[in-house]
Amino acid sequence: MEVITSPLAAGSRNAIFIGAMPQLPKTVLTQVGIDPARQMSWGNAEDTGRPDDTQKAIDEWRTRLSGGAWRNQVTGFQTWVKQEFDISLSSLRILPEAQAAYIPPESAGLVIAQGANPSDDATWTLLTAPTGKRLREGTAAIADVTRWQQLAGRVSAYEPATDKIEATPVAGFDFVQTQPPSLTNYRLIFANWLSSNIMVYALLLIVLSVLLGLATSSMLTRLGRRQ
Repeated sequence: MEVITSPLAAGSRNAIFIGAMPQLPKTVLTQVGIDPARQMSWGNAEDTGRPDDTQKAIDEWRTRLSGGAWRNQVTGFQTWVKQEFDISLSSLRILPEAQAAYIPPESAGLVIAQGANPSDDATWTLLTAPTGKRLREGTAAIADVTRWQQLAGRVSAYEPATDKIEATPVAGFDFVQTQPPSLTNYRLIFANWLSSNIMVYALLLIVLSVLLGLATSSMLTRLGRRQ
């Protein structure tokens, strides 16, 4: 491991950036998908707690006005399908969903994010918090085995008040080569890609079934008995 002080020094190597949000270069935030506009404002309202409470109240009011009961049923069904079959609306997309910049909530005390470097040939991982104190506290908290296993998605945010980790799923991903190319590796990559793109898998299955039916029909027409 080599300690560096500038993202430019990382070059095309994998790197882990650790520091308070105001001290980090905007390049790092942009590459891992975090909104740079929150660099100086994140954590300023942590003492009052009013922005989150106000926004929560507004969201609840809007839900009640726009058919909250019906939406809750749909949300409950989506949650059940996700838990039972591991299928979500995002997994049914043919094209990857646009990945918006992540905005750290005021309730989060630590954020872990990952993305590609500017040249797209290495992986950058970021560990950050609003202040150095909260960075130390959050790092000590997620180091626990029970919390460490909850890290997932492209961004994971630890909330000290609830002692929970909120994960933001990955909308699109890239494969990083770790072994020399081979048919076995390509087979595993293709199988993994199909498992993450259910609609493409279903369409290919339908196309192959139709081709099998046509080939079988053609063979029976030539070789079968005729009255």
